Amino acid sequence: MANKTAAAYARFSSDNQRAESIDAQFADIDRYAERMGYTVVARYADEAKSATTDRRPEFQRMISDAETGAFAAVLVFKLDRFSRDRYDFAFYRRKLARSGVKIVSINENLSDDPESVIMESVLEGMAEYYSRNLSREVMRKGLLPNAEKCIFNGGTPPLGYDIRDRHYVINPEEAETVRIIFEMYADGLGYDRIIDRCAAENRRGKNGRRLTKSTLYDLLHNERYKGVYIYNAQTSKDSDGRRSRRKMKPDEEIIRIPDGVPRIVSDETFARVQQMFEKRKHLGNNAKREYILSGKIFCGKCGSAMCGRSSNNDGIIYNYYDCAGKKNGHLCRARSPRADVIEKVVIDAIYNEVLSPEAAETFADKVIAYMDGARQRLPAQLGEIKKVLSDTERQIEGIVEAVTAGMYSPALNQKMAELEARKEIYLARLHDIERRAATTMASRDEILRYLSTFGDIRSAEPHEQRRAVEVFVDKIVVTDGKAEISILSPVGGGENASEIGAGLSAPPQREIVLIISRPLQKNTRR
Repeated sequence: MANKTAAAYARFSSDNQRAESIDAQFADIDRYAERMGYTVVARYADEAKSATTDRRPEFQRMISDAETGAFAAVLVFKLDRFSRDRYDFAFYRRKLARSGVKIVSINENLSDDPESVIMESVLEGMAEYYSRNLSREVMRKGLLPNAEKCIFNGGTPPLGYDIRDRHYVINPEEAETVRIIFEMYADGLGYDRIIDRCAAENRRGKNGRRLTKSTLYDLLHNERYKGVYIYNAQTSKDSDGRRSRRKMKPDEEIIRIPDGVPRIVSDETFARVQQMFEKRKHLGNNAKREYILSGKIFCGKCGSAMCGRSSNNDGIIYNYYDCAGKKNGHLCRARSPRADVIEKVVIDAIYNEVLSPEAAETFADKVIAYMDGARQRLPAQLGEIKKVLSDTERQIEGIVEAVTAGMYSPALNQKMAELEARKEIYLARLHDIERRAATTMASRDEILRYLSTFGDIRSAEPHEQRRAVEVFVDKIVVTDGKAEISILSPVGGGENASEIGAGLSAPPQREIVLIISRPLQKNTRR
């Protein structure tokens, strides 16, 4: 008797307002299965997930389960629920076929004859056309008119800006960090020095993330900081559904509106920075050493950041991490570890305690335990934030009443501005916690798959090792005899599982889940 077990797959995309709901798709699939003699043994559903990419958690789980022989067919409402990308459709259809699993569209009568093969190709092409045409219509009818009015079109605003009434407004504290970074780079400081100084002054990126070379590069090239509204600058997504932030469209396709955004830096400063980029590009970077621990390494004696330095001894170059406290008038006597020694200690520790096949199993358990705890803490955090918001709103109402009664003063005006800024900050935190409370936790298998993408970092290129340090290390505290490495969860508490592996160097709300202590060799200097 033929195997009539089947999996039901449903998908609802937020870009398709007329699509059938998940429940309706499953109901139709169940009726079809009963009529055709299938037994549905598994269900998979991706909500608000585009079919133009295969990065759908439930879809990938279904493909993995199919390889175990869990079912003989996949039932879908229509083929476009399975995929709207012809390459993905062909790839995953072959993959399922190798496992003895066929795709059955309950509303498109397709068999294995030649005519059905042609019809299937036509349906795939129509689905892909629909997806691309929809994107074009959304751009033409909605986003472009918004852009012409300098309205914020979504995403995360860059460091230095908040969004209020759908327009960019300056965040004073963040804007000060932006100005300092521009001035430092224009004055000739490199990325490592800028990162070290910002770390020492507790200056961070958006949402409290640590600054990295990548974020500095993007920041220093962003024309918004000189008041230019920019839209439609990035190229379209590639065949894998990914978009390069640094690949720009031709100038004639980019919308640029001078004075469409509040200015943070002057034209002169912005121009000096771009000139510095050109100067360094021509000089070349081959002779520059990358200090992969910059921004993460601190002195255990005085707490200052440690900065990458080099010295020349009879023509031989030695690279160290020096305590910045020695340079700032402090009497710190901490020894300076050799860069190659401390970097090897850290990279080996990350691999042996986090990324190796054996360690990953234990580390994944620690991350799951952390996320469980973080989710349990969300209600208390929500209550605290609501209390602060309520208190802030009462104070704002009090000032409004005072001003209405004729008691206006510059001090009251300043206090009102501070309260409004405080309210915006806590509203953003409130929305973030509510979002995290509503999302699905990453599974253990998803965490393990993400850890496996790093491979053996012990033999990787410096920039790949730097990425591992950015993702996993909170900070490294160095004393004369040891290094203490604080390891972060690679995902935030309650973060959506699909964000794992998105290359986020510092997802919000992460916490330390492991502290590693390692001895150092005595290859140091005073």
